[in-house]
Amino acid sequence: MMPQAPQEIQQLVARARQINAIELDLNGWLTNYTLTEVPDEVFTLTQLQSLYLSANALQEVSASFGYLERLVKLDLSRNQLTDLPDSFGQLSQLQTLYLSENLLTTMPISVTYLSALEELYLNGNEINSLPKEMARLTRLETLDLRHNMLTDLPESLLLMDDLTYLDLSANQLHTFPELLLSMTGLERLELSHNQLTSLPLAIYKMSGLTYLGLRGNRIKRISPALLDLPGINHISLERYGQFEEGVLDLGDNPLTIPKEIIRQGIDAVRNFLLEEESQEPIGTRNTVLH
Repeated sequence: MMPQAPQEIQQLVARARQINAIELDLNGWLTNYTLTEVPDEVFTLTQLQSLYLSANALQEVSASFGYLERLVKLDLSRNQLTDLPDSFGQLSQLQTLYLSENLLTTMPISVTYLSALEELYLNGNEINSLPKEMARLTRLETLDLRHNMLTDLPESLLLMDDLTYLDLSANQLHTFPELLLSMTGLERLELSHNQLTSLPLAIYKMSGLTYLGLRGNRIKRISPALLDLPGINHISLERYGQFEEGVLDLGDNPLTIPKEIIRQGIDAVRNFLLEEESQEPIGTRNTVLH
């Protein structure tokens, strides 16, 4: 039997029931109480559209979550979750799900049944693989996987046609995932703080990109082809975090391009690279950007 929720939590739930609230905030910072379980009373609030349970100490969540069928937004970040129950797949209206900073090692299979999901935040976990079933998330537009342990990506990503924002920063990627070249709908791609040493020349195919983050890798050289992306018009070496439109973030890489050239703008960089490339013997030119 679940321990009785503290009075403060009971009052919040009772108030939500009384006014037929569509939002309930049980964030651990707000309530000054750390939940180890979600009170059963919460699952009677079937009118809820937004539920916030961040910064608690949840190690698992009840199958009763399936009763909250009207949820549109759910925040379970900063807990201790390792999986989710199958009933999560019943949340057919859920559009935004926060699972950041838990103890997940993969995307829970139940999440792949959330047919209306548009935003999924899995950053700050211990994820080392992704299930092929994630291809079911055909409406997903934002996928945040930063600060995990991924070394490669599944082919199922190619079926996520609506995906426009993908954050893979601070993982364990040693090579540029080739399948990304076919994801021409991506607008913002973040690959900073991995271990990349080169990029494929065919990156020009990603014509929809308006932001490309490559900060903190091991890239020494780039090719003019990288600058042919129509949505990129500025190279940044500044501290990252702005996600500005049109930016190629190359900061904290061992680039051979003089900084004064970069500061002159993208045309000066292109001219420098073309001149450098023209001086190389044809047989020694590489097919990747180093």
